[in-house]
Amino acid sequence: MPSTPLPKLEDGLHYWDYRYEVGHTVWQLDHVHPMLEKHFSSLNPKGKGGKILVPMCGMSVDMKWLLNKGATQVVGVDSALKALDTVMANSGQEWTESNASELGPEAKLFTRKDEQWKLYCGDMMKFTSEIESAFDMIWERGGVMVLPRKDVERYCNQIKDILKVGGRMLLETIEYNSSVSKGQRKL
Repeated sequence: MPSTPLPKLEDGLHYWDYRYEVGHTVWQLDHVHPMLEKHFSSLNPKGKGGKILVPMCGMSVDMKWLLNKGATQVVGVDSALKALDTVMANSGQEWTESNASELGPEAKLFTRKDEQWKLYCGDMMKFTSEIESAFDMIWERGGVMVLPRKDVERYCNQIKDILKVGGRMLLETIEYNSSVSKGQRKL
């Protein structure tokens, strides 16, 4: 548990950077998410690869698993550079870095040498179809539940815009009473 107080969720991208920096990431799994394993055949009913988006991916090992299951390309987006640095280090692969200023002034795009895996470090709320689109699948593993309520509708429209017609989305989330947390949720 961090000794200094957490920034508020409303502090935006700095909140997530801070959580990864201090290691307060209780939502992170060191194995493939059970819901993804259980429902993968529904997400990918034809059993063939495709382009998959993992929004607010963090250090998820799900991305590597999806590549191993035959995805032609996996794209992760997260605002926490520390999380993405960990993913790249654990991949054992070479990555290139380029600017992704569409996602914020310091945003970066990391691309694995074979170009099957991309990681955007920037603001997911700015990730639009002008950046990438035509995703066959989206694995949304709870990011929507940490968005400020005012951003949820915009986020849902954004997801609809980047998902290919006929594409599929698997959403894992929880129901909770937001009035209990009074704006500061403990994850």
